[in-house]
Amino acid sequence: VVARVQILAHLANFAYNVQNHSALLVLHVHELFLDCLEDKCPQVVRFAAGGLANLSVNGAATVAVLQADGLRLIHSLLACPDTATVSYALTTLIYSVRCPLLQATDAASVFPQRVAACVRQLAEGAASGTIRNLARILLQEVSAVGGGSATAL
Repeated sequence: VVARVQILAHLANFAYNVQNHSALLVLHVHELFLDCLEDKCPQVVRFAAGGLANLSVNGAATVAVLQADGLRLIHSLLACPDTATVSYALTTLIYSVRCPLLQATDAASVFPQRVAACVRQLAEGAASGTIRNLARILLQEVSAVGGGSATAL
């Protein structure tokens, strides 16, 4: 487990540098990160979520994650007890909504009603100020893309 955590931590750090994104996409590292989101070890999940958040600034990576049905896994992280993991999930969702390669309807449709309710709960009552702020930003981004109110999530 220790080696796996170290490898994921290194890959997540490697994903922080946008110059590495094309190589990581060719190697399908985003799929490794997605596979690790269901791991039993919280550290593995945290580093995988962090790697996805780092990659999510790249539109091609966001599209690859969406095509791999990654949003379902990312959505599940919103209920995680680890603040860092939830922050990474929210960051990934924010960049997914902002992705220039997605049509406005695609960006707005990636948030089913149950996810919208969870994000609203986080925006209103999360213990962490970081989580509250990221959730509020996500609601604003979805509202801006959808052209309506955040209740349209």
